[in-house]
Formats: sequence, C-alpha cells, structure tokens
Amino acid sequence: MNLIILGPPGSGKSTQAELLAKFMCVPCLEAGNLLYYLYREDSKEGRKIKKAMEAGILVEGELIIEAITNQLKSPSYKNGVVIDGFPRSLAQA
Repeated sequence: MNLIILGPPGSGKSTQAELLAKFMCVPCLEAGNLLYYLYREDSKEGRKIKKAMEAGILVEGELIIEAITNQLKSPSYKNGVVIDGFPRSLAQA
C-alpha cells in the first residue's frame, strides 16, 4: 500500500507519516530529506536544488517529480511507501 500525507505546515504530517510507516512496516519517503540529500550532491540536479533552496523558493516542480520518481524505483519501496511532503502543489499532484 502506498500513502501520501497531505496537510498545511505544522499540522503533524511528518509525525503521522513516520508512525504510519512504522505500523505498516514500509519506508517513509520524506521529500524534504530527499531534497536535502540531493542538495549536497555535486550534480546538475543537486546544483539546481541548492540554488532554489538558498534563494528560499520552492524547488521547481519537474525537478522534485523527477527526484521522487527516481527514488520510488528503488527496490526498498516495492512493498509500499508513505510519502511525506509531496505533492506540494496542485500541478505536482
């Protein structure tokens, strides 16, 4: 089973996502953590993410969609996942 946790900032999404993932015995994919990991990479994608984050703006939709899609191809998500922090906009959904 795959779940996406949606809600406004500070509503407890991350807390609930972690609890659900633990209960379901599946990983929790936190978009913010993924972006931070990619931010630290010296890659074209990482540099774009770093530029956006340092400017205090949202990472461009196509870039986050690509990052999430690539991550979900990992075998660790074959039995399900709880996604926290994505989608961030109607266009990403």
